[in-house]
Amino acid sequence: MAVGPAVLRLAGSRPAVVCLAVICLATVCALAVRPLAGPAAGRAPGQGETPRPSPRQPHATIEPTLPVALEARLVSVSAAARGGTARLEISIAADTDVEELSLDLQLPEGLRVEDGTPTHGWTTALKAHEPRLYAAALAADRNGAFPIRAEVSFRLPDGRSFRAGQGATLRLGSRAPEGRFNAGAYEFRGVPLEDLQR
Repeated sequence: MAVGPAVLRLAGSRPAVVCLAVICLATVCALAVRPLAGPAAGRAPGQGETPRPSPRQPHATIEPTLPVALEARLVSVSAAARGGTARLEISIAADTDVEELSLDLQLPEGLRVEDGTPTHGWTTALKAHEPRLYAAALAADRNGAFPIRAEVSFRLPDGRSFRAGQGATLRLGSRAPEGRFNAGAYEFRGVPLEDLQR
């Protein structure tokens, strides 16, 4: 082949190899430096320039917590030979104004409200950082564990709707289930889901 001897002759010539290396090095340097120079003559402004990043815009995120906090607690618990009474207090606080909040109370069979306080559809308006208190006197005619659940629903000024719940268990004449340590954690039996859905 005619090309083979020519390549061999070029490789055998030391000045030719040095010259080829210098040409390659000059080409690489020219290509590396060229983007640093300004736009070539004749180009429209903005062409050939490296685009600058636009200012970063914050992304919308989902709030990790609800703007309304709900806390249920039982006070003044008084047990009798059969049954007893207690006062349920539900504290509701908001981080923002809520025009209307509705509360529904789910009581298990055997537990009732004594003082006529409504258990469904209790509504109120909330001002930011001004807690409201819902209270009801409860009574039971038998002993046992009575799981109570309070649910609130509300709509924010931007149109988003939420539901939240909180629970408490009234124990009359019955002890809380014993817990145990297992692998460094304290475990105890909770209220069965079926009891909460009654």
